[in-house]
Formats: sequence, structure tokens, C-alpha cells
Amino acid sequence: MNLQDQVSICVTSLNRVDALKLMWKSFVHHHGEGFHLKVYEQGSTDGAKEYAESIATEFIDGPTVPHGCALDEMVRRTETEYVLICDNDIEFLAPVLQRMLDECEFCVCAPRIYDMGSIELSGYRCYGQEGIDPSRALFKTKPLQKILEHFSFAGYDSRELGKHYDTGTMVHEVARVQDLPVATPDWIWGKNDGIWHWGAITWAMWGPMGDQNRIVADERYVEIQRRLATYG
Repeated sequence: MNLQDQVSICVTSLNRVDALKLMWKSFVHHHGEGFHLKVYEQGSTDGAKEYAESIATEFIDGPTVPHGCALDEMVRRTETEYVLICDNDIEFLAPVLQRMLDECEFCVCAPRIYDMGSIELSGYRCYGQEGIDPSRALFKTKPLQKILEHFSFAGYDSRELGKHYDTGTMVHEVARVQDLPVATPDWIWGKNDGIWHWGAITWAMWGPMGDQNRIVADERYVEIQRRLATYG
């Protein structure tokens, strides 16, 4: 069975058209055409909606909801054996999908504690939470759907808990309790041959993040455009 028949790709989209183009063009460059791409579009006004609709095999024109709710909706609709969850501001630097499949008992993803490379230009580092990073995560679909049957992202409000838990952290906690194997190989997170996350542009798009982050985001946006040009 070829990769196209085994894996569906789930992406959320909101106002990062060049980043979305870089994600998809880099994926196709390394893995080829013919994959089932689900895009949950949340009201983009910069051309991302039109681009997403042009590339998606399943396009969901939905309301603006928390990231986990959008992923929940797409995963529940997935019928392939595996589902690859991607943020729309990552770049595939190598044909990593087969390697992820070879290592996937339940989940293969980037480690959640990492030096956020998109901050390096500002002279300081930002560290994520312990767990998994859903911006680069391959799951076996049925076990993940089973988790979602008992645990709905839609009813989850992190603000009530006084601390932030994102999609990856929540799924990681459920997987830990159920003793499901989660592989976090270092090779996935890389600037040379893994999957790179252009995260600073994300932070600047989601509200007032301060002048320093805005400068970093602007620099990264220029780099995203430069990288995009290499894929034609």
C-alpha cells in the first residue's frame, strides 16, 4: 500500500497564506501528490482561505475555534489508518513520512521540550512544555479517535485552570495514562533534515506579543518568503 492510501493530513488555517504555501509545497516536494489533505479554515482574509480551498481534498469552512477543536473535527472524519497533524507554519526539509510510519506504534512526533529556533534572532530562547508537539505528529487514527470519544477538546477551557495546556499536552497525558507508546525522536525536530517550525510568525498573528516578537516575526516572514521561492 502506498503512503497516499495510508495517511490523511490535517491542517488548520487562519491568515498565514505564505506559511501555508510553504508547508504544502515543501510536503509535496518531498512526498509527492495524491495525499488526502483536510483543511479547517477559520476565516482568513489574506488569501489563505482561497489557497487552502484550492489544495484541500476536504475543505471545512468553519468558525474560529480553539486549535484543538478544529483538530478534533478533522480527526473524527478521518478514515485512513494514520493521520498526520501539521501546523500551517512548518516546512518539510526531507521525506520524513515513511520514517515516521516505520516508528509509529501509536504516535510519532517532535519532542515538546525544545529550543524554539524561531526565537533565535532576538537573542533569547523560549521553551515549550513537556509532552508532544502536535505541529509535527503522526498518529494511528483509531486509537486517537478512541481517545476523542472520551475526551472532547470542544468542552475544554484552559483559562479556567489558570494555566495553558495545548492539544499536544492533553493528548500526551491521555496516552500516558492509557500506556500508549509515544515516540519523540530528535531527528524530527531539525533545521537540516527534519521538519522545521516557523513559529514566531504565529505568535505575532495572535494578538499583542510585544515589539521584540513582532521584529522576530517580521524577519521570519521574510525568510519564509525566501524559502517559498525555492519550491517554485
